[in-house]
Amino acid sequence: MATVAPPGTTRKTPSTSPERLTAAEREIVLTLADDEDAWAAYTDSRSAASSRLLRAARQWGLLPQRVGAHGWEVRLPLAAVRFVGPRRITARQREHLARLQKARIGWSEPIQMGVAEESEPSGIS
Repeated sequence: MATVAPPGTTRKTPSTSPERLTAAEREIVLTLADDEDAWAAYTDSRSAASSRLLRAARQWGLLPQRVGAHGWEVRLPLAAVRFVGPRRITARQREHLARLQKARIGWSEPIQMGVAEESEPSGIS
């Protein structure tokens, strides 16, 4: 017997449909044992991350296998998965990105542009 949650409330019971999984129920599992030469990847959701995983598998020429009614499983080569830290940026790059962001959101103050020391003024004011 299915239960229906009142309008405006969240569902508390697990679902069997991939379209109705809660955020806590959606998962991607990557496993790697020391003696294996490939990542075992499993997903049971239709999230953006799952779509990227399945697309990456196809780009490596691999065909994900259906597991049960909702899941997908694929073995990815070790080179297909890598972990990277946050990007390090310099103070100059950070300032440039801040100026771009301000320009993008319609900042009311004009962006100050410096004039090269050895150049002649262009006459534009």
